[in-house]
Amino acid sequence: LKDSMNAGLDLLQLVIFTSSLDLSDKLALARELSGIKSITLKGEPTVFPLPESAPTDLPRIILNNQDESYTLNVAPARTDLFYKSKDFDEQGIPKIKLQDVEPQIIDGMIEISSSLRSKFSSRIHRAAIVMNYLVKLKQSSIEFLSNNFLKKNVIDNPYDIQLNFGNKKAIDGIKINEWVRFHTLRSKKNPEDDTAFMLILDINSLVEVDYDFTESKLKNFFEQSFRLANKEVKIFGGNKYKNG
Repeated sequence: LKDSMNAGLDLLQLVIFTSSLDLSDKLALARELSGIKSITLKGEPTVFPLPESAPTDLPRIILNNQDESYTLNVAPARTDLFYKSKDFDEQGIPKIKLQDVEPQIIDGMIEISSSLRSKFSSRIHRAAIVMNYLVKLKQSSIEFLSNNFLKKNVIDNPYDIQLNFGNKKAIDGIKINEWVRFHTLRSKKNPEDDTAFMLILDINSLVEVDYDFTESKLKNFFEQSFRLANKEVKIFGGNKYKNG
C-alpha cells in the first residue's frame, strides 16, 4: 500500500480441507499438534465431544498459543490456522505486516498437515488462504471506493460500500478462485469517521477439483498464494488509485 495509506494485517487464515481424518482419539491428536515447533500451541486444548452426526466443518479441537494470536481449529473436514493481530498503533491499525507472519504460519501449517497425513490417516484435497488488511485513509473510504471503482453518480450518497471482485487463475497447475473484497468501515466512537476500510483477499483451490496435497505441494501453494496476495495488495492500494 502506498505511503499515504496506513495499513496492517488484521487477520490471516490458512485452511486445509481433509478427508478420512482419524478423530477416534482427540486428546492424542491434540497432544500431537501442540508439539509442533513453528508455533507454540501450549495450554489445555478445548475438545468438544460432538456426535459423529454433527456437521463436519464444526471444530472438534481448538488450540491456542499463549497470547491467543494463533488459534488452531480441527474439524473432520477442515483444519484452520488463524493469526489475529494483537498490537495496534494510535490509529487502531495493526502494526504487523504480512511478511512478518508468513514464514511462521506456513511452516506451522506444513507441520500440522504432515502430522495429520502421517499419523491420523488424513488426505488433503483442497487449500485456501484468507487475509484481512485494515487500511486507514486520508479521506472518506466511501469517496475512495466511489472515485476509483464506481461510475460517477451511479449511487447517490451511499452510507456503506462492499465491493467484490472474483477471478479464476492457476497456481502451478492448481486451479483457484481469487476474491478481492472491499468493506468500508466507520468508527464506533464517531460514526461520521469513515476513513478506513477492510481489504479481504481470499485464494482457494476449486471445490469441484479434487487434489492430493503433499507437504511440498501444499507449501508451494501457500507460498505462491502469498506472492499473489502481496501483488494484489500493492495493486489495489497502489499509486494508480486516488487517495485524498
